[in-house]
Amino acid sequence: MRICYTLVIACLLFTSACSGGTNTNTGSIEPEADPISASASPNPFSQGYAAGQDHALDTSQGDSESPIASATNDDEAEAADFESLVPAGWKVLEIFEGEPEQTEGDLNNDGLVDIAAVLEKEDISQEAPDRAIMIAFGQVDHTYKRSVIAEHAVLSANEGGIYGDPFEGLTIEKGVLVLRHIGGSNWRWYNTYRFRYQDEGWYLIGATTGSYFTGTQLMEDADEEDYNLLTGDYMKKTWDAAAGKRLSEESNRGQKPLVLLKDFDVRAGEPQY
Repeated sequence: MRICYTLVIACLLFTSACSGGTNTNTGSIEPEADPISASASPNPFSQGYAAGQDHALDTSQGDSESPIASATNDDEAEAADFESLVPAGWKVLEIFEGEPEQTEGDLNNDGLVDIAAVLEKEDISQEAPDRAIMIAFGQVDHTYKRSVIAEHAVLSANEGGIYGDPFEGLTIEKGVLVLRHIGGSNWRWYNTYRFRYQDEGWYLIGATTGSYFTGTQLMEDADEEDYNLLTGDYMKKTWDAAAGKRLSEESNRGQKPLVLLKDFDVRAGEPQY
């Protein structure tokens, strides 16, 4: 009898122990976290592209007390040579060493040689330093007088896409200063802007912009818009793949106030004119 009683007590103790063990493992279970939604997951490629675009298209004016800004406020500076007129902290751009991006010719119809050049900021902290155009008029005594510095007229080296540096050239053609850019990848884009000195100032007088797909078109087949700001004449050319040629459409937008070179922003494009 005592043996049976002992066995019953032992069984009760064992059952209680098992029941207590089970209770320690049946607390509330944390719900499984929801999968991260696609919208919440960052896309490294898209973020990198957006960041690159923001950097490339940054048009902030920067410090108004910068050397180039100070020089802009002193356009009448004179020097014995062109290089001495370049603001401190800047240099004449040389895409190829020993070949400064500058051009010479008569820009104000006085029979003297004037010089226009693309400047680039000497700033090692910038992956692609800022650029500007500087123009100086030749004087009878063989000195030079600075006429203008345009701080936002030239794209930086990293704004041409896969094509590379978009700066294509700065030339003087029939007394007009001509600035060209080209860039892109399979889809290529280009722009040409013409500036002339008149009425004691530098003004944008012509703009040509275009784009084309290199897989099927040449540059001469590009979709193109050409605008003469002096007359208002406008021509639009569109590539017709079926016809294998460009179709042209002409109109006149009327004359509008001309944009000063010093205020011209190449990144703003057509809306400013």
